[in-house]
Amino acid sequence: MAASGAAPKGALVAAVFLVLLQSSMGQEPMPAPAQAPAPVRAPSAPPNCSTCLQNCNTHCQGIATSDYQKCEPILASVYAACFQGCSKGRCNGTYGVTSCEVNTCAASGCGCPCHVECCKSCSTSAWQASYSCTSAAGRVMQFCMPDCTNRCAQCRPPAPPPPAMS
Repeated sequence: MAASGAAPKGALVAAVFLVLLQSSMGQEPMPAPAQAPAPVRAPSAPPNCSTCLQNCNTHCQGIATSDYQKCEPILASVYAACFQGCSKGRCNGTYGVTSCEVNTCAASGCGCPCHVECCKSCSTSAWQASYSCTSAAGRVMQFCMPDCTNRCAQCRPPAPPPPAMS
């Protein structure tokens, strides 16, 4: 029975496709919108090749520092969300006490054994997330510096003016 129902559906799909194909064949394509001319750029200052490598280091270090700063709140935020979800989901719907924080998973701080287990599990998850973030941030220099220094190697100072003809 299922096979007989599939055949009409397939035929219907094919018929709709053919109707759409035939109706679209007689239509002209829409003309492309007119493009505005490209803006004329003012000539740029010649590159300062003598400071190129120093600028690369400053540029790449700035990116790495920014990325590291984005990693700082990850440990606390991942732990807090994990611990809250774990506590509510596994510990009879109760949320643990506030002194149960990342890697402070003693029963004296966390209370019941269920909260201790949530603390341990969530501490591991939070440290893994933090490590992944800082590892990626650390690789910025590994990829940024070679690209930048390759551009420095191609840096050409402006050519000196031709000698005066006498």
